[in-house]
Amino acid sequence: MATVSEQIQQIYVGLLGRAADKAGLDYWLNDIANNGMTIENLRANITNSQAEYTDGKGAMTRADLVESLYQDMFERASDAAGKEYWVTGAGKDVNADQLVLALTNGAQGDDVTALANKVKAAEYYTAKAADKYSADSAKAAVDTVDATDASVTASTSATDAAFPVAGQAFTLTTNADLITATGSDDTINGLVGTNTANGTLTDTAQSVDIIDGGAGADTLNLQLTSGAAAFAAKVANVETVNYTDFSGVGYNMANSADVTTLNIANSVASSNVTNAAQLLDLSVTDINKQTVSIGYDAAAVNSNTDVQKITVDGYVTAAAGATNLDFNDADIESFEIEAKGSKSAIRLEDANATATKVVVTGSADLDLSFSDDTSADADTTILKTIDASAFTGDLTLEADAEFGALDQTITTGTGADKVTIGNLTKDDTVDLGEGADTLTVNFTTDTTVTTAPTFTNVETLALVATGADTDVTLNLSKSASLTALNVGIDDGADGDSVSVTKAAASLQTINLKAGGVTADAVMDSVSFALATATGSSDELTLNYTNTDANGNHVDAGKGTQITSAVVANNMESISVNTAVLGADTKSTVQDGGLALNLVASKVQTLTLASETLLDLSGVNLDNSIRTVDASAANGGVLLELDVAADEDNSVTADKSVSVTTGAGNDTVNDILGAVATTVSTGAGNDTIATAGAAGNATIAKKLTIDAGAGNDKVDLGGEGGTVAKAITLGDGTDTLVVEDMFSAGAGDNVTTNITVADFVVGAAGDKLDFVSNSASGTGVTATTYKEITLDVDNSDTGGHVSLTSGMNIISTDDGTTAASLTEADVATFLAAGTNDILANNADNVFYFAVTDGTDTGIYLFEGAEGANATTAIQADDIDLLVTLTGVDTPSGLTVDNFADFLV
Repeated sequence: MATVSEQIQQIYVGLLGRAADKAGLDYWLNDIANNGMTIENLRANITNSQAEYTDGKGAMTRADLVESLYQDMFERASDAAGKEYWVTGAGKDVNADQLVLALTNGAQGDDVTALANKVKAAEYYTAKAADKYSADSAKAAVDTVDATDASVTASTSATDAAFPVAGQAFTLTTNADLITATGSDDTINGLVGTNTANGTLTDTAQSVDIIDGGAGADTLNLQLTSGAAAFAAKVANVETVNYTDFSGVGYNMANSADVTTLNIANSVASSNVTNAAQLLDLSVTDINKQTVSIGYDAAAVNSNTDVQKITVDGYVTAAAGATNLDFNDADIESFEIEAKGSKSAIRLEDANATATKVVVTGSADLDLSFSDDTSADADTTILKTIDASAFTGDLTLEADAEFGALDQTITTGTGADKVTIGNLTKDDTVDLGEGADTLTVNFTTDTTVTTAPTFTNVETLALVATGADTDVTLNLSKSASLTALNVGIDDGADGDSVSVTKAAASLQTINLKAGGVTADAVMDSVSFALATATGSSDELTLNYTNTDANGNHVDAGKGTQITSAVVANNMESISVNTAVLGADTKSTVQDGGLALNLVASKVQTLTLASETLLDLSGVNLDNSIRTVDASAANGGVLLELDVAADEDNSVTADKSVSVTTGAGNDTVNDILGAVATTVSTGAGNDTIATAGAAGNATIAKKLTIDAGAGNDKVDLGGEGGTVAKAITLGDGTDTLVVEDMFSAGAGDNVTTNITVADFVVGAAGDKLDFVSNSASGTGVTATTYKEITLDVDNSDTGGHVSLTSGMNIISTDDGTTAASLTEADVATFLAAGTNDILANNADNVFYFAVTDGTDTGIYLFEGAEGANATTAIQADDIDLLVTLTGVDTPSGLTVDNFADFLV
């Protein structure tokens, strides 16, 4: 017959679905023993007065109540006949408390055993939980117990785990210790102590100690500092060792065969473990640049499926070239690394020679690399899979030089990951997961990958040619997530090149990183092509920087020049951005900065931004160019526009070219003018020159130049033609050069149609420079400056005006002006004050200035040859060279305005 305690547990199991709490059980036992309470009254009390019942089974329908009782008492569903009897049959009116008794008394077979097992599990729980009871744990203790012994064992084991008996702490001494621990989770402390005689540190853990942890999960706290030999005590039935080594003593685990977990923390010397008898769950915490070495017995790693588990927290290994986390060539097939807490940086020794897979989990940032030991070189490596897909921290993975030609599969998680590999093949697969990720590929020899490898979730790809004269050709058509390509310096300037043959449309940025140079350097040459070009809207950005390995900018120094060659055909829009590569030289001779040789046969828009000199004089701007926007290039730019407006190319009638520069000292050369061209320069001291300055063809389309602020030079050379050439000089002391304007000589009624705005007259004003005008064929250089006042009342009728071979400023004595600046009106104006022009030397070519009251024209006059020869005034002998808009009186012009012309 069941004891009173067991009967109470039956009621709790049936009516409440849980084991009794100890306080409740003790209360009812006392009430029954001393106060006349009966089991029947207890059942009635629970069903009528206990909220736990009334809110639970008491609120159920009759059918649900019966079903719940069967499940809680017998761990099964009700049978049809039994349920019908208690719900609608003869037993339907039996109260719930009596129903529990009836089901208990009527149970047969497995139902009797199941209920007895539930009571047994409940009794064990009540005693073990004591005052730590909770309703959930009390329910769990009986919830799945059935008629099997195994279910009782599972319940009591779970109760033991939930309510462990507190272990004891044992302390080792400097003597030979014999420790026999309890059956609970005990702790044995072998901590470093102080020698009372001399104050030195000494070990309490010694090889002569004998330690038996007994049952339970036991822990040895082991600190070593002064042992002459590795700690090798007999340690039995201890599952976990927390190991700290202060002086490289070491731990010989030959007598510690039961240890399954080794936690190494805070060591300030090498932690050397030998003769481990079984694979250890290893953790390494807060160790800075110290070696951890684990040596296994052969039998410990002979299963062909050995997995080394490693948890790291704040473990930073030694510098490159030193042994770090070393497993001494143990035959371990895979590694599972969990990074937690603070950032760790580890190097696995020889892992790539023994393991085929490394798995990384956790959330703390991790730097992971592999040794380059000769036993794990590219010929012996078998590691081909690195799986960090469940990792959420930032992973930096170095997996290049130590890996052979095996096809690699690398996956990472949600962090901003940086992965480096080498020996790229078409079958390599890289998926870097979420986050802004970078994949670096090192090439030591010429490599051509025509079938694209698969790069997924890789936003930035760095291609590094580390060998001499290394050429890399790569198909990137299977890298749809790529947005940026990084290339570096050509070490030794030996001809390294990177060619991307088929880039996905998402790849629109190339970062060219000089790497912190302080002397002239050459970038790896780059060739870039899309897999599928739109033909109308393809964009590419080139970013140039000079940062060191830590990302800090390095000033390359004054005059230091970085040279780069880029081929990017089929790109309609290209942007070039540079950091401050070298010291600012705007106040001296321009040099240094970036010299870019860009071949871009389809580019329509070129955008430039730089704080140091940007030399694009070698850029082949083809006839597709429409816009050059260098407004943000404040370090100065050098541009050649000869091909951009090559009159031999087939161009549409409405084509035009626009060039805008920034605040630096800019040079825009070789404006051919086969198409309408607008050049606007910024605040620097700029030079703008047409191709005519080099003796090339006449400008055929409208030319507009705005030189902006600064002391600028606009050189139109010998450009003639009737198309408009509108020049705005802007602030500053500017010079306009007009030379060799006519191929047929002056007096041919061929107008230059040059208008100049913002021309400042007088001392320190702007300058007109006709250099050595050879229109007359004599090549005489003008040498003098003369002011002439005409007598408009014909006092000189019958006489003539004597002109110097230099510049003649002509006005009238009554202030009248020409009706306009046309050659005809100017001839009329001159004729009002004189009959003819007298040459005062052998030359017959003269320059003069006349105003119409609003603007001033600069003219070329060709008269009769010979000393003192006279020429009648007629429009056919006059050609308008330049119109100075806003200069309303030529008398304001001084010799200073022609200082470069009059010598």
